[in-house]
Amino acid sequence: PRYRPLFAGGWKTGAVACCFCGMATKEVMVSAPIVVLLYDRTFIAGSFRAAWQRRRSLYFGLAASWVLLAVLVAGTHGRGGSAPVGSGDSARYLLTQAAAIARYLRLVVWPHPLVFDYGRTLVSHLGEIAPQVLLVLVLAGATGWALCRRPVPGFFGAAFFLILAPSSSIVPILTEPVAEHRMYLPLAALVALALLALHAGLERVRRRRAPYASSESAIITLAVAGGLSLALGLATARRNQDYHTAIALWQSVLAACPDNVRARNDLGSALAADGSAPAATREFNEALRLQPDYVPAHYNLGMLLLDSGYPRDAVPHLERALAGPLHVAEAHLALGDALAQSDRMAESLEQYRAVVRLEPDNLKANFGLGNALAAQGRYAEAIPVLRQAVALDPNQVVIRNNLGNALLFAGQREAAITEYREALNLSPGNADVEKNLDQALALPPSRGRP
Repeated sequence: PRYRPLFAGGWKTGAVACCFCGMATKEVMVSAPIVVLLYDRTFIAGSFRAAWQRRRSLYFGLAASWVLLAVLVAGTHGRGGSAPVGSGDSARYLLTQAAAIARYLRLVVWPHPLVFDYGRTLVSHLGEIAPQVLLVLVLAGATGWALCRRPVPGFFGAAFFLILAPSSSIVPILTEPVAEHRMYLPLAALVALALLALHAGLERVRRRRAPYASSESAIITLAVAGGLSLALGLATARRNQDYHTAIALWQSVLAACPDNVRARNDLGSALAADGSAPAATREFNEALRLQPDYVPAHYNLGMLLLDSGYPRDAVPHLERALAGPLHVAEAHLALGDALAQSDRMAESLEQYRAVVRLEPDNLKANFGLGNALAAQGRYAEAIPVLRQAVALDPNQVVIRNNLGNALLFAGQREAAITEYREALNLSPGNADVEKNLDQALALPPSRGRP
């Protein structure tokens, strides 16, 4: 051409820079350089050879972004919930993706029912999803054929599979094997393909039935688009109701996936937060019926029983909660409280000590450990622990009162009186503290309680 496009080289540089930024943002960008090459071959250059010859430097730059992605993935050691391709669950994960892709495609036609969380269940064997596997294989084969014979629809089919592939095959995400949000980007390819097909169909009608076909086609298009928009708008308004409360959201999940253990647990948590303890207990128990070793449900049920005044019933669930990596310090602390309230002070000591080892500045753990030591008459050990609790929060009346008690029983009357008076300064008229102070003042100097 006589005149070169302004900033032609700048667009290439910008494209490469955007690709690098994308690789630094999300792993799904791994397919971007291939999609760009397919687009160039299909709509601009006409062939892979021509695309490579004309824009070789662009594709070298785009491909170089894979190095950045590899470094970032290696540096993070995989995101939470991801598993390497060679893991034992990878084959089951791939089978699950066949069912997932079939579901995604059905939801493209009509988005109902939408599910916020499908859980972690993987397909056990091929027989469960043979039709879905066949569908995916047929579509993949048709895409390959179209890439050779019908490049335009082939491009959109390939873009769909390439964008979906990273999360649906290459990197198994075992904590979330099925997720509707993975269709956000691939959906663009399907929508574009549908619009092109609609446009081609209307063009054929126009050519055959001119001169009135154009106006008729426009009216039909507007009517269909208007009706579809109204229907989708009503469906969206109905779906938004599921997000009004956490309870409604998890109930909608369970309506579609009643065996979703994670949803049962989360519904129980929402019910517990809402003050519906009996209903929450039922959901936690149902989650444990479905998966007896599910640690979050054991922890949540144990906490609910403890808060409801049933520490002895809470103990076995909190012990089971320690089997998992979640809430380790919290589970030790809750188990310590449950054991202490069940008059198992010696056992509670180990739980409180475990928390203090993990979190030396944990106020509740220091306070619980000091109380447990004092309850066993080990005042010399309890006093420094309770002093540490006071140092962590000097304004806690109950901690100062209990420290005063430990000091008094240890024979440190004056120090105990000081703590009681500090507690009364924080809470004037506190009956328990006044009673303890009166008893301390009634004792001879330098004498503790008999």
